[in-house]
Amino acid sequence: MKLTFAASRRLWWGIPLLLVLLACLGALLPQWGSELPQPPAFTTVALPIVRFIRDIAAAITVGALAVGGLLVKRQSSRVIGWATWWALVWLVSLVAEVVLTFSDILAVIPSLDGAALGSFLTDVSVGRVFLWQGIAVLVVLAMSRAVLSRPTAWVVLACALGGAMAPAFLGHGGLSGGHAAATISLALHLAAVSLWVGGLVVVVAWLRVDPARARTVLPRFSTLALVCVVVVAESGLLNSSLRSSTPAQFLASDYGALLVAKATLIVWLVTLGWQQRKRVMPQLELAESAESADSTDSLSVVILARIAGWEFLAMGAAVAVGVTMARVGPDSAAASALPVNPLMLALLAAALPAAFAQILRPSSDRALVRWAQQFPEIVAILLAIIVVEVAGVAVLSSLLGPDVGAVVGAVVLVACGWLGVVALQGERSKLARGAFTAAWVVALGVTLGFERAQFPQMFDVRLSVLALAVAVVSVMLVGVGPVREVAVTQPLEPAHG
Repeated sequence: MKLTFAASRRLWWGIPLLLVLLACLGALLPQWGSELPQPPAFTTVALPIVRFIRDIAAAITVGALAVGGLLVKRQSSRVIGWATWWALVWLVSLVAEVVLTFSDILAVIPSLDGAALGSFLTDVSVGRVFLWQGIAVLVVLAMSRAVLSRPTAWVVLACALGGAMAPAFLGHGGLSGGHAAATISLALHLAAVSLWVGGLVVVVAWLRVDPARARTVLPRFSTLALVCVVVVAESGLLNSSLRSSTPAQFLASDYGALLVAKATLIVWLVTLGWQQRKRVMPQLELAESAESADSTDSLSVVILARIAGWEFLAMGAAVAVGVTMARVGPDSAAASALPVNPLMLALLAAALPAAFAQILRPSSDRALVRWAQQFPEIVAILLAIIVVEVAGVAVLSSLLGPDVGAVVGAVVLVACGWLGVVALQGERSKLARGAFTAAWVVALGVTLGFERAQFPQMFDVRLSVLALAVAVVSVMLVGVGPVREVAVTQPLEPAHG
């Protein structure tokens, strides 16, 4: 377990991001002054953290069972042992989540009142879902050590996947129809995420202790990860299509911004996964025929670990966004009265184009590309003007109507953001980074002024600060590859544990 925790340490950076997201969206602490009873502050803060831990523990459990029980020719007792330990963490976090959820729903101090919790688990639909998940985890704990063949591995993995998919049956509010489709697609989404995230953690950890056997798993896991990516993308698209909000409401809402944030992170993960296939797989094929197979293997491990580190950061962020979405809910009101949510602005015009730039490299032969790279300061000014227009002045919405104007405005934001990415990849990239950072500061400051002037009672600077951070980080990431070429002069020392 210690080794898998070390391999996945960057995943846990999602917890600070989770707290930042909840704080900026006003969901970190109870709503003081409300007429309704409020849960204790400890419950409100601890519950999303426990959910994050539960999701990661479930994913590593599922990944260890899949890798150690099915993707290898002969079952690995070491990897199955990791599944046992992480299933125990999963069970402990689930118990804590039950206690905190009971406290959150009834607005009472968390306690281990057996009678009250028992009634909650058996009489309330939410509690029954927790009970189902707990039974699945207990079965995994009891049977994981008995994984000695593929049939038993399939049984235990099915129980683990059932537990990982259980939160889908808690339901997402705000669905006007297609509840069954939403539940099934969300369950598939959670299962695919668990296999993808947990499987990568286990493969990286296993490479440190048994690189020879772990290397044979990589091609199979790469195929599994590709399938998971497709399922995650398709199920996420289906869930988003079932939301009842109009385009204008979607662009103005916190939930819509979080959904786009998760989509952006998936684009980054697809890019990083492609880097794995393009860099690691050829090295493995070379190792099979090269005389210096040991050094080639070491190079493969280093490259894989380097890219995986970036993947874990993106995966941890995606899990944090998912937990925040569950906490905020699709019925959440817009964070401000602006036509476009500030975070949505930064995602559409900076983060999303920056993510696609890792895949789609613009050709420098085109006149528009050459112009943008030669005059990045003009592009930055243009971006600032468009951001202020779409989110502040809103001429498009006035002329075309709120929904059509929102769609056209979003397209214009993405197009201008892509032009900015092109400018950032030219010879004047240093000037471009400074110009675009200044443009985002001015643009978000002006839109914040519109909000404060028109709706002073709804004025909240926190989300705009988060949007600025997202925009600046996106600007800095443009042109920075997820992995650098490395030179290995000696094999890595194997880890123990």
